[in-house]
Amino acid sequence: MLHAHAKRSLSCIIFLLLSVGSFVATRPSTGCEVENPYPVGQPTNESISTSDGLRTYHIYIPVSYNNSAPVPLVVLIHGTYGSGLGAEAKYGMDAYAEKYGFIVVYPDAINFTVRTWNGGSCCGLPARDGIDDVGFISSMIGVIESQLCIDTARIFATGKNQFSASLLHRPVLAKSVISQGCLPAGS
Repeated sequence: MLHAHAKRSLSCIIFLLLSVGSFVATRPSTGCEVENPYPVGQPTNESISTSDGLRTYHIYIPVSYNNSAPVPLVVLIHGTYGSGLGAEAKYGMDAYAEKYGFIVVYPDAINFTVRTWNGGSCCGLPARDGIDDVGFISSMIGVIESQLCIDTARIFATGKNQFSASLLHRPVLAKSVISQGCLPAGS
């Protein structure tokens, strides 16, 4: 069963998925017509090199995926102490990806003694050490856009933590990568 904040966040994402597509022209990514390197219908663990070292994420591509039809991308950011894999299990977003035909990705924060994101002025070691989580999320989305047929006008982010809030309010990322974001009330 989903927690109340997860239900609100999911409702917001579904609303955006269904409504934004009718008002915004599709913008296909460079990954359209490229052979899909991921299995469909099952979660996959992936990693990319960043300035902070190897970073990991989990991605789910619905069975209906077609490399010639741009689909939305949802980035679900886990909370402090969590992980992308944990968020995937907790929120059940893969089932909604199947139902509504979007790709969902679950990035992992760097694991110091706890997994947490660099939310700016808060958040312990990632903030102190200047971990570039915004750069990681941007790079991850760039890799996914180059490998899969993403509608770059419909890239969404959601989560319930300090980084989700700061991510969605950072103009550099919001204007260049994330189309819309959803934060449940009380985030």
